[in-house]
Amino acid sequence: MSDEKREGEKRKILEKQQDIKYVASKLQQVRDEFLENILQSRAADTQKVLEGLVREQGIGLLLNARAPAVMHAEATIDLSDQVTERLNAIK
Repeated sequence: MSDEKREGEKRKILEKQQDIKYVASKLQQVRDEFLENILQSRAADTQKVLEGLVREQGIGLLLNARAPAVMHAEATIDLSDQVTERLNAIK
């Protein structure tokens, strides 16, 4: 294969890699928007479920683990499954 042809193939590969990165970025953006829409649409139900769990379990402080102010989150204290179960029951 000539150097010229090799360089041409190399350029094609680089272009394809850039295309893949662009598409992956767009897919990530769509995914993030989709998840945000789901979270917003269920925000009121989620708040009610959390309030019930806090009241029932006597939780004095509840932090969002995704919030930047959280310095430490004990893995054993996770209400995610219970919240999901109750949200599914609301449907």
